[in-house]
Amino acid sequence: MNVHEAMAELLHFARLEIQLLLWGFVAVVFYQMMTGGISLKGLLSDGPNSLSGPRIQMLVTNFVVLAAYLGDPAEITRDSTQSALATAGVMGGSNLLHLVHKYRILKGS
Repeated sequence: MNVHEAMAELLHFARLEIQLLLWGFVAVVFYQMMTGGISLKGLLSDGPNSLSGPRIQMLVTNFVVLAAYLGDPAEITRDSTQSALATAGVMGGSNLLHLVHKYRILKGS
């Protein structure tokens, strides 16, 4: 076995380990949500009988980023600077829309 084969095997093991850890986190959070350990009350609404567009958009953004990390964490971390900037941009934009929406609600009341 040469060095390149050993590194490829090590990378495969690391990728598998990271995916297993991330899927474990997802399983724990899902279990907590299903058993009531994590409350989902008000997750998608700002008040009674109102669906919040920015909250839905923020939730979808979080799922997109999660799917990217669960899909291939080694690919995400290989070019960490570019990935970090893209993730920060997407999450920052999502949070900015949510905060603008909150500001409009608070200013209106």
